[in-house]
Amino acid sequence: MDIHHYTKAATLPLILKSGKIRFTRADCLDDKSEMPFKTMHIDPRNFFVSSWTHKASEQSGQWYRYADAHAGVRITMPSPPFEFQNVNIDFYRESRRGEFAGKKFGIQVKDVALPYSVSSMFGDGYVLSPCSGNIQDDFGGKVVYVPDPAAHVKRFISNNADGTTIVGGAQLARIKSTPWEDQAEYRFVLMAIAGPQLSYVESPSDYRIALYDLIEANAIAARPMPPPAIMSIDLPITAAALDSLVVTLGSNITEEDRDLVTQAVERYAPRAEIVGSRLVTR
Repeated sequence: MDIHHYTKAATLPLILKSGKIRFTRADCLDDKSEMPFKTMHIDPRNFFVSSWTHKASEQSGQWYRYADAHAGVRITMPSPPFEFQNVNIDFYRESRRGEFAGKKFGIQVKDVALPYSVSSMFGDGYVLSPCSGNIQDDFGGKVVYVPDPAAHVKRFISNNADGTTIVGGAQLARIKSTPWEDQAEYRFVLMAIAGPQLSYVESPSDYRIALYDLIEANAIAARPMPPPAIMSIDLPITAAALDSLVVTLGSNITEEDRDLVTQAVERYAPRAEIVGSRLVTR
């Protein structure tokens, strides 16, 4: 299935140069009625979303709202444009602090297929966390449109004296109110917790030590890991997705932006196709 993303013309060269797609923190999305929950263990700031549409036909509303009133572009790629790979992580440290002495703190991921690498999982200020036990099916999906998102989300969250139980994983971030259903939105969803403000790539050992300290400190204080303070996360896309890329130019795109887009495609995605929009506006 192909998916489509409407954006400003100036954004496309940034995507192609970086080879990454941006995920926006859920509390920054345009529908204020979605993600209507916050518990001790989870809130909307734990979720990061990349929004697309599964409607193949062009949508004037999308062009106007997200693509600079038909002066931007529509990006078309096969779903998913991200590479899944098996990730194995098992690192921990034993605490030496009081009643926690001998207890292990760290992260363990056993042969789980994830749409990102270890280096992408451990970011500057965040750590990506699997949404569910079956990320390949849960990572991307169509948004569900309901009259009352607050009532609908209750089926996925329950609270009792022992804590909060959450089911549904990424589905929590794919619930919107019915006035938005014309968008036919398709979303990819990441979950993340706060991480060290360090580069894992530059120094994995320093990063792990800082992460141990963070996990241990929150455990001793009986606090859950906080959500990240960052507003977005960028995830690499595959070379195959770039090769299959189709860029549709808005009918009101300027000559300057047309040249910028064309040059970026020629340089970073030479096998991509550029076409003109069928929606012509006055």
